[in-house]
Amino acid sequence: ALPDGILIKKILKKFKQVKKSYWYINKKDHNFPKGLSLEIFTVKKILSLKKNLTKSDKEHVTKAIYKSKKKYYRLIDNKIKLEKNFSDLNVSIDTEKDLKFVRSIFKKIQNPLKISYKNLLKIAINLK
Repeated sequence: ALPDGILIKKILKKFKQVKKSYWYINKKDHNFPKGLSLEIFTVKKILSLKKNLTKSDKEHVTKAIYKSKKKYYRLIDNKIKLEKNFSDLNVSIDTEKDLKFVRSIFKKIQNPLKISYKNLLKIAINLK
């Protein structure tokens, strides 16, 4: 829900360097809130999973990767890790209440294209 293009570019660059088919950063390792984790995978990886996909797997593509029992490559980067633990915060948009909350965050921002996820989280935590 709170994407940060600079963070995505940084992670994508590392993903290309290590040449893995699936990589993720998550809230547990980096103190991120729900809605700010990041997964990167190759098309080849997804196409390799097309057998026996459930309806849920088709909607949430990476569920099939988790079930494949192969090792996952996660990025643990202390430069990305937040000092404060935001893992109890939810910035995903799954309900109308979530949408209203995220809208309230963006009402406080003059230029949403130039704000980092760290600054967005500071606003979000003040609104909770």
